[in-house]
Formats: sequence, C-alpha cells, structure tokens
Amino acid sequence: MDISTGDLGVYAFGRFRLDRTHRTLTCGGMPVKLVPRLFDLLLYLVENPSRVVEKDELFAAIWGGRIVEESSLTQAISALRKALSAEGAGDMIVTAPGRGYRFAAGVSLESGATPFVLHGSSSQTFAETTVAGTPVVETTRAEAAVAKQPNAPRWRARILGGSGLALAACALLAWRLIPARAPAPPTEAAFAPPAHSVAVLAFSNMTGDPGQGYFSDGLSEELINALAHIDALHVAARTSAFSFRDTRATAGEIGRRLNVGAVLEGSVRREGARLRIAADLIDTQTGFMLWTHAYDAGQAGTLSVQTEIATAVTEALRVTLGVSEAGRLTMGGTLNPAAYDAFLHAISAQRAATETGWTEARRGFEQAVGLDPQYAEAHAALSRAMNWIASSGTMNDTGLVKSLKAQALAEADRAIALAPALPDGYAARASVLEDELAFGDAYDAIRRAAELGPGNASVQQFYGQFASRMGHVAEGEAAEQRGVALDPLSARSFMALAVVYLIDRRYDEALEALQHMQVLAGRVPPIAAQLRVVIALRRGQWAQAADLAGQTQGWPQSEYQAIAYHALGRQADADAAFARLQGLQGENGNFQYAEVYAQWGETGRALEALEAAWRERDAGLVDLRASAFLDPIRSTPQYAEMLHRLHMPP
Repeated sequence: MDISTGDLGVYAFGRFRLDRTHRTLTCGGMPVKLVPRLFDLLLYLVENPSRVVEKDELFAAIWGGRIVEESSLTQAISALRKALSAEGAGDMIVTAPGRGYRFAAGVSLESGATPFVLHGSSSQTFAETTVAGTPVVETTRAEAAVAKQPNAPRWRARILGGSGLALAACALLAWRLIPARAPAPPTEAAFAPPAHSVAVLAFSNMTGDPGQGYFSDGLSEELINALAHIDALHVAARTSAFSFRDTRATAGEIGRRLNVGAVLEGSVRREGARLRIAADLIDTQTGFMLWTHAYDAGQAGTLSVQTEIATAVTEALRVTLGVSEAGRLTMGGTLNPAAYDAFLHAISAQRAATETGWTEARRGFEQAVGLDPQYAEAHAALSRAMNWIASSGTMNDTGLVKSLKAQALAEADRAIALAPALPDGYAARASVLEDELAFGDAYDAIRRAAELGPGNASVQQFYGQFASRMGHVAEGEAAEQRGVALDPLSARSFMALAVVYLIDRRYDEALEALQHMQVLAGRVPPIAAQLRVVIALRRGQWAQAADLAGQTQGWPQSEYQAIAYHALGRQADADAAFARLQGLQGENGNFQYAEVYAQWGETGRALEALEAAWRERDAGLVDLRASAFLDPIRSTPQYAEMLHRLHMPP
C-alpha cells in the first residue's frame, strides 16, 4: 500500500463502511458482526488493496508471528467471506493460489464529506488508465453496483475538473500521507516484454483431492495450446510457465524470467457435477489486474469456460480476433465433456514418459476419440502414443509393430483431415515418417506444422532439430531460437539449440547453450555430457574426449572411446571399446559402427555398416547428413546413393 491512513476516516468499499477507530463494519448503514480477529484480518486486507498479501505476512500481522496451522488462516478467510457473502459481496477476497489473498474491491477513504481514493489499487473506485496518452476515468463494476442502489451515496472524484482549491487540498493531503523514501537504488535494464505476451501458470487444484490435479493442469495446458494458436500472441510454453508452481514469485518476477507482459493464474474446484473456475490476468510491469472473473458451471460447461477465458485474455491484451482467428481458439477440440475429461486424463498419464504411462495414455486417447470421432487433437495425440509404443516400447512382434505404426499414421492423417490448420496432426505424421526413414515426407510434414504453429514451442523444437539434421541449419536455428524464446526456463530448449550449433560446427556456442541447460537442470544431464564428448572429438582433443567419454554410460562411452583411443594410437583399447559397443548394440548399432569405421579410415567397412543400417531400418540414419564422423566417406558414390534412397531433402 502506498499510504498510511491511521485514524483519518472510514474505509468505503461497495455498500460497506469499515471504521478503524470505532472498529465497526456496516453495510448500507446496518452493522455486520465480526469477531476481533476477523475484523483485524479484513482491516489488513482493506488497507492493502489490489496487491496479493502473502500468507506469512498475514500470519505476522494478525497472529503476531505465533506459530499456527495454515488451516487457521484458511478458516478465517472462509468465515470472513461468509460474513461478506451474506451481503452479496463474498467475491471481494480473491485467492492467489499458493501465495495469499487479495482484496479485489475498490477502496476509498472517507475523510469528512469528501472521499479520498487510495493509491496503489488496480481496482480503485475510480481507476485511472491511459488511452492514446490521455488519462481516462473508469468506474469499476463495484462502483457501478453501488450506483444502482436507490439511496447509495455517489461520490465523484475531482480529477478532470472542479475546484482547483479542492484539487490542491487533495494533493496536499496525499503528499502528507506518503512516507518519505530513501533514494531508489540503480535500476536494472528496463523490462520490455514482447507485445501481447502472456504466461498461463498452472491453475491450482482447490478440490482437496490430489487425484483431481490432472484436471486443473490439463485445463491450464489446453489454455496454453488454445492461445498459442493465435499468431499475434506470444505464449510461454508449459514447461517454463509451470515451473513457478508452488513458488512465491511475484507477477513481476515471473514476467521478467519468462519475458512476458502478463500472467494468467487461477484455480479449479470440482464438487460433484459443480465446477468453479477463477482466473486473474495480471500486468507483470505494473502488478495491476487486467482482468478477473469467476465461473460456476457443470462439467459440461468446462469447454465454454475455457473458450471464454481464452477470448477474454486476447481482448485484455488488446488483440482483435477476426472470425477465422476466433475459431482457432477451439480448433481441433471437442464439445463432448466426457471425451474432454478422458483426454485430460491421458495427457496427464503420458507425462510419466514411461511405457506404462504411454500405454495408459493410449487407452485414454482411444476413449476420447471413441466418444467423439471428430476430436482432431485427440487423434493426433493417439498417433503420438501409438508411435512411441511401437518405436520405443518393449513390443517384440515385428508384425504388431508394423501394424501399430500404420495405425499411428492413419490417426495423424485423420487429425489433419478433421483440422487442416491444426499443427498437431502434421507433427504426429512427421514423427511416424521419421521412424520409417521417409525423411523427405517427414520434413514436409514438420515444416508445415511449424508454419501453422509459430507459437508452439514443442513443434518449433521438433522442426529445428529435424531441419538441421536434413541440412537446413539456418531454418533449424531460427526455429530453435523461437523455441527458446517461448520456453526460456526449459533445459530441453537449450539442449535442442546446442544440437543445432553442434551440427553447424559452432562449438563455442554449443558449449554455451549446454551451460544454460545445466543451470536450468541443476545437474549435468546425460545428453549434455554426451554432447561435450562429441565436441572434444570434433576438435581433435583426443585425450580429453577419452576422459569425458569415461564419465558417460552405455553405447556413447564405448563408441567415443573407440574413436578417441584410435586417434591416440591406443588401438588395443580402441578395439576393446568397439567390442563393448557391439555387445551393447548388436544389430541395432550399425550406424554407430559406420561412424567408428569412418574415423578409423576403413571406408569399405563403414559403407557396409551403412548398408546394414538401411536393412535394419536403423533410426540413426537420420544423422547421415549431420554427423561429422562420416566426413571421410562423404565423397563416395555409395554415400550419395544412400542420401537419395532416404529421400533426404535437397
């Protein structure tokens, strides 16, 4: 709060008057009974309008710092809301999930006959905004409600006109009430986020049942996806936005770390068929509320609420949607609440990134498309689940694997047919085709997905990786830079960027990206250790590469030691490392064998290994053009013929 009021008057908000001196609360002139602690709690919130008051601050102010259960605060807030609700104003106190509470109504201080409007509130009785550089006075919904009361007093703030003497008196009073402040410390670089930028934080599950977390998380993620369909918006990706779950970071701190101008936070409460969703959109530069609303609906109304929230966010960020763009907010979705619920369950299951999780997700997506065959987003998700199980699972039956991949491709094509402007279907199609070594068609599909989804971080990352591997490094880097901008707190974003730099042989930049990745991950991920070995090998730092390879696990350790030891003249050690590699990989390691043979100068054996990789449909062939380890054999006719056979794009 910007001013200290002391005993100067009575706080006014809506039909309520809160007298600090006499410790009374009235509504329309009638007393409202509050026990002392509830009165103190209300007074503290009213004296700090608009801002979120942290829980610890309330414990210190109301309980004097004594150690009490958090439930004591929750119960006190509930009782206070109940008291206000009796007068139809229970929504004046808004929960900031995981942080504290905010008094949302406009507050003024009545000193004598003239009200004094408290500064620092984005929900003041008269909120000052600027349109084209001109101050404008707006009356909030709370003030409008008061104005409708037949006998309600109607105060008019003398901002744009009236007595100059009155203005001077108000200015003097405000000056005297503002405490002296120390000189401000040097400020950091000005925060200038992109226009129309927003982060959707993980909505809080207020149901009391952790098992309902899938719904609040899923709703948040679907809001991210819907908003990302609007090209004029810059929407932070899920990984970065959800990283603030259970933290006390302010909107300003979140805005700076994600480089966004607004954050959307909210909560979800499900009680049987009843659903309550609250959402707040906060300006990260000013801390002011841009928009807030609470929705009460049955489960069947979830879909319309999701669309209403997304539409309200675009309007609050001053993005005008045409008819076609408005339709993109619901693109690929469903109107079937049961299908939607099954879909949210499934995307929660796949987060485990295990075969069990993907199998459960597949069942959920199949249920969703069974309930609504027109659900394009679910068809695309089902395609990804099927392809993961077929390519990365433990299924040993070749016939079943082939059949499942065919189903995955059919599901992707179904998604494209249902929603041609939805990037998900093209991305799913590209994944299947990549695993089938149909690289030209896969490149066309993921490039189309990237064109349709410039605001989709995962699509941009996929496109960046694949384009770079196909030899289109400039395109790949541009896509990965977009991915980093959308998902700046994701270690995966910087890993993907490091791979592109590595392919382009910009090793210093690759190492810098890996350093960012490690900071975000809080450790040295295995992929980071692996890429550091590759950089040392490509720089000819053989001894360092051999040592770094010893810190990795599995086939990378054996392959990279085989290359490093050979270059160091330690052929016996190189042969032993290569034997370990063959023992680990068997028929699945022919591409790695080709890399080792090429580095050993054994061109014939390297080309034979590539042929074997083709016969075994070795997924490593995606790096045929990108791998610097194959440089010694690039000029051979067999290498050129292999590029043609794989339909590598020119």
